[in-house]
Amino acid sequence: MPAFMVFACIYIRGLFGGIKSKQTQCLLRESATFRNICDNLGTKLPGASTIIDNLNTISQETLNLIHKAQILNALDESLDTFDEAAFDSTSVKGNVSWPTESNLLYLLVKRIYHMGSQLDRWGVVSMQERNFPKIIKDLNKISTRIALESGKPNCITKRKADYNSMLRKATSAKGKFEKEMVKMMESVEKTDMQPSSKKKLLGIINMIKVDIISLQKVIDSSTRRVMKGEKVSVEDKVFEPV
Repeated sequence: MPAFMVFACIYIRGLFGGIKSKQTQCLLRESATFRNICDNLGTKLPGASTIIDNLNTISQETLNLIHKAQILNALDESLDTFDEAAFDSTSVKGNVSWPTESNLLYLLVKRIYHMGSQLDRWGVVSMQERNFPKIIKDLNKISTRIALESGKPNCITKRKADYNSMLRKATSAKGKFEKEMVKMMESVEKTDMQPSSKKKLLGIINMIKVDIISLQKVIDSSTRRVMKGEKVSVEDKVFEPV
């Protein structure tokens, strides 16, 4: 397949979610634009398996470059940036009043550990604390229990007790994460790698740092709202692990 046709198929796959789907196959057969591309390149429409085989050989670096070019083009065209958004007031009030902090604690700890435990692929020390998997499992169990307690007898008392247990485990995990971060940063300083690889690695580490800050923010807001019965302002809350 010519390179330009492979690129066009990347775009089509991204637009419709798959090459073998009926929608995509219909587009490829019926599209006058794609037929013109084939004619200009002096080739025929390849089969779905051939297209997939070619797409699977594209390197991640090339895909990243294409993605970056698309973003820059979107900015040049002054397309939507989502800097501003409008929300239905009822749904927003519901989220502000009842944030799922228990689930956020679980998701943040899980994601921090997932990112931190795979840094050895870069040749540096990964998070090696053996208790993290158990902590994550326990947090998931407690979070599920909190979600199922709503409306049941003594649910407020039980929820408070579960949150207390969850906050202790999340706080313990945060302390362990911070200790692991010190080891990882020392390893990064000692490891010789290409500037491009180091830039990517530091980007991942920065995401871990941001998640640790968010974790502390959720711990603080949960302690105030659930354990102390205080009202927490929107600025002091985390609504999702972005």
